[in-house]
Amino acid sequence: MDDIAGWKAAVRREIAALSANFEQRFGYPFGEGGNCVAEPDPSTVDAEFGATLPSSLRDFYAEIGEVCLIDFGNGYRIYPLSRIAVPADWALPTLVRPAEIGHVVTFGSTGGGQQYSMARETGQIFYLPPGLVEDGIHSSSFEQPRLVAPDLQGFLRRLLVAVRAFVATGDPVDV
Repeated sequence: MDDIAGWKAAVRREIAALSANFEQRFGYPFGEGGNCVAEPDPSTVDAEFGATLPSSLRDFYAEIGEVCLIDFGNGYRIYPLSRIAVPADWALPTLVRPAEIGHVVTFGSTGGGQQYSMARETGQIFYLPPGLVEDGIHSSSFEQPRLVAPDLQGFLRRLLVAVRAFVATGDPVDV
């Protein structure tokens, strides 16, 4: 799915489907406010980042403010632009070792503290395991970052597959 508006509509349908009988399936209430695809603030993209935001993320944030899917498996989040605009305030990595990943925009996470980052040079999306973030540099001693998708569209497709699988089976699926 290459259409961000279509992706947004599809994820919203999955949220509605999961909420319909969530408590009966899982034994606790569905987090209404914690499962959403928020509308964007139209002035935010240029005000927060100007020309420094990669174009695919600029297009995403022009259509979507943030994504919170706390009740889908371990949970997924695509941060609001206001968070990624000030990565130091949120201890978000801006550089990932090994060097072939390089400078990144960290835009999302799982409920377990793993993060998703876009390599600025290539546009590839990487999964970052929990690790030390010092002066914006992410390093991990146990698990290495791994490539999740060649680009943001690939990441969004994988996330939608994981969301749909969870709605269908109740079993978490890695992105």
